[in-house]
Amino acid sequence: MLQIVKSLSIVFIISGFIGGCCYLLNVPFWPVFGLSVLTQFILYDLFSRWRKSKIEVEFRHLENERIKAFSEQGLDVTCPVESCNTVTFVPIIVNYDNEYECPKCNAEIKIYLGTKCFLKTTPVKDDPFDKHNFVTNTDYEQE
Repeated sequence: MLQIVKSLSIVFIISGFIGGCCYLLNVPFWPVFGLSVLTQFILYDLFSRWRKSKIEVEFRHLENERIKAFSEQGLDVTCPVESCNTVTFVPIIVNYDNEYECPKCNAEIKIYLGTKCFLKTTPVKDDPFDKHNFVTNTDYEQE
């Protein structure tokens, strides 16, 4: 309620200023005042529509980028039904249960994702077996 009163006060003050300036130029106050109020409402509506359409375009652009990124996150999976074996690209979402319906045999299929951990290693610079005889399983003598 306070926001509406504040906004209308600003509109009426600006319209009063414009009407007062025109009154000093011997133009009637009330028609100019009413016309400036109406003009401000029309300009506000045009600005609001422009801003809304701009936000809508940005939202659609972001949505298209998300769809493109989503389409890249998937797997080519083979239907586990032995008579079908149809390969299908299925989008994968990590934090949800991934299920799909085979387009050929209409079987409901659930996808389980697995992870494995490996130690990070660094390659050895020299060959550790350079001085080792594999036939006798002994090291060559150091020179």
